[in-house]
This record gives sequence, structure tokens and C-alpha cells, in this order.
Amino acid sequence: MLLATTRKGSPILTQAAVGHKAKTVVSPATLRRVMRGDRPPTVDRALHSLSTVGLVQPGSTRADAIDSVHRYLATTHKVEHVYKSALAQKRFLGPHSPASASILTEFSIGSSCIDTIIVNGRATGYEIKTELDSPAKLNKQIIDYYKAFRYLYVVVDHSENQRYLDILGDTSVGILALTKRGHLSETKLATENCYHLDTEAMMKSLRKAEYSTIVSKWLGYKLKAYPVDYFRTHMHIASQMGEQVFQKLYEDTLRQRTLKHPAIFDKMPCTALRHVYLQLNPTRIEYKRIDSWLMERID
Repeated sequence: MLLATTRKGSPILTQAAVGHKAKTVVSPATLRRVMRGDRPPTVDRALHSLSTVGLVQPGSTRADAIDSVHRYLATTHKVEHVYKSALAQKRFLGPHSPASASILTEFSIGSSCIDTIIVNGRATGYEIKTELDSPAKLNKQIIDYYKAFRYLYVVVDHSENQRYLDILGDTSVGILALTKRGHLSETKLATENCYHLDTEAMMKSLRKAEYSTIVSKWLGYKLKAYPVDYFRTHMHIASQMGEQVFQKLYEDTLRQRTLKHPAIFDKMPCTALRHVYLQLNPTRIEYKRIDSWLMERID
């Protein structure tokens, strides 16, 4: 299906092509390149193409152009970027401070990878299921996520809400439905589930320094271990703590993965990329590179 035509009426881009170019523009991979000092030419080519169908105004800054692309994606292509942006804005930045709470994305636990975790008073996991996703793997994912987190939500498009209510109706998993206006409607409340906590799974999801600190805090002194036996030695002590005790310290540890520079974050342009800043957690110089790149005008 053709999305749009030029002013002279000749077709130029299909709707699928526009969606693909739009996703390229808001990709975390794009911002990683900018953080390294690159000027990704693929972004400007995509923005130029999108300007031919009226989605981007010629001469606008990249920040304004990317915000325009985000608004288009939010109404036509409910890709993961849109859901993650909504979670960051509505569930993290609204009620919490990025200086004292943390938001993690693409976090591995067991053999699964959960889309978003928000940690403040407690850790809550969010698994995104877009309109194009199948629920076939959901049960396995939930089993893995409950090894580390007591509260879980599945985030779906409002049109899929009843489908997931039928699937998750008798479970402790909550449901958030993304509405046409971009709001997150809680259609099923998540309740606490501690029955599947797994200390080894939690340990393996942490950095070496993090699980070492948890064990040392519980012992009251720093545990000494040979490099070859480091994980096994710490795991032996952690297994004596009990899953719920370890999980509480685990949440406290993840909460400390806060932004390096929250004051700079608050001043950054481009609302569409705020959740990507949170994901990539730039340094001061990386923020400067991003800001410089975003404020340049496109041809």
C-alpha cells in the first residue's frame, strides 16, 4: 500500500518503507554511533526521505525531526520503541526521579530477556508484546522473570487487551494496555509472586562487583576467593541467605544503576529519545556529542 505521493502526485514510498526508515531514526544503535562521535549518514538519508512524504519539515533540527517521526510511529506503527517510550515517560519519569531510581532495558534473566525493569521501592518487570508479537513464548518468559522479580506486567496494545486477559486471567501477572492516545491503562493489577525466586539466576544476572557486594554486606566482611572459584564461592554463601533475603538485596543493587548525570538528562532535547538516554546512560562528553548532533539542521 502506498503511503503518500509527491506534490506532483507520483508515488514515492510505501507505508512499510516509511515505517522501516522511521525505526532506523529512533534506534538505540543510531545514538550509540553519535555517542562515539559519528554522524550516521543513514539517519539523514532516512529523514530526507521522510520529508518527501511530509513527516519531517525540511530545515528542522534533527531533534524536532525525530520527535515528528516518533509521533508518526505512535499512531501508525506500534513498535517496541513506542512502548518503551511510554513506560519511561508514564511509569518512570512521572512518578520517580532518575537520580534515585533506575530503569533497565533488555535485561537477561535465565534464558529470557525482559524488555524493561523499573526499580524504586521495588523492582517491577515489563514484558512488551506488540500487535505483531505472538504469546507463544510468554509462559516460558514469565517463569524466567519470576526467578528474579516479584511483580510483572505484560504491556500490550489496547486492541490486544482481551486476548491477554484471557491468557493471564488467573495469574499474578498484571496487564498494561497502550491506548490510542499513548496512555498506559492498567487493566489487570500485578500481585506479588515470590514462589519462583532463584538465587543462582539472580546471581548470574548481576555484575561480578554487584554480587560480591551483596555477599559481603550479608557476611559483614569482604569474602576472599580465588579467581577460578570466584562465582562458585560467592554462590555457596548466597545460597545460605534464602531467596527472599537475597532478592531484597538484589533489588537494592539494581536500584543503584542510576543515571550518571541526571541534571544533564533533564535538559536534553528530543522527547522521543529520552528512554534511549536512560538505556545508554551517556557520559558528559557523550551528552555533548548527542546535543550537538540533535541541534544541527537537516537539509
